[in-house]
Amino acid sequence: MAVAKYIALLGALSSTAACARGAKSPQDAYQRLTVAVRAHDAARLFDVLDQETRWSWMAVHRGRREAYDITLSNVPPGPDRDKELKRLDAAALAESARDLFVRTLPESTWPELLALLGGPAPREVEGRAETEMSGRKVVFRKDDRGWGFTGLAEAAEEQKRHALSELDNLRNAAADHERASLRRNR
Repeated sequence: MAVAKYIALLGALSSTAACARGAKSPQDAYQRLTVAVRAHDAARLFDVLDQETRWSWMAVHRGRREAYDITLSNVPPGPDRDKELKRLDAAALAESARDLFVRTLPESTWPELLALLGGPAPREVEGRAETEMSGRKVVFRKDDRGWGFTGLAEAAEEQKRHALSELDNLRNAAADHERASLRRNR
């Protein structure tokens, strides 16, 4: 009995590792996307994203986590601070970009993604593969880890730009506050 449990555990671990590596073909990526979307499994959906989209989420995670820390250490206690900390809480508590993605993926994403399923197998052309469903293109890109879904890249890039801009503003405000504090203490 223990051997059967061990073999089942090894199978689960190897399938998890295979998802983390990326799909070997556009068809495999499309199949993984289909499984993730039909199961409403945000963790699996993150695993099927292309590398660039995942990197954007890593930047969002890192930026919002740092913004949380800056807010915690530089904004005086009160309702404004509490509001900001609550808004940044998901990133501060998330262990990884994948975890943040899972925690914050809007429920409205699922019907949009479901509409992309059921089309013909994607056709590969020079490191890209695409198919069409409901008049919308479903695009996959090949990168270092394999094939990944690019359909959430634009939204992830926008989130990244916003998070990094917000972080830059917070850093500047904290530095200004510190300089002003030093001038007052002279």
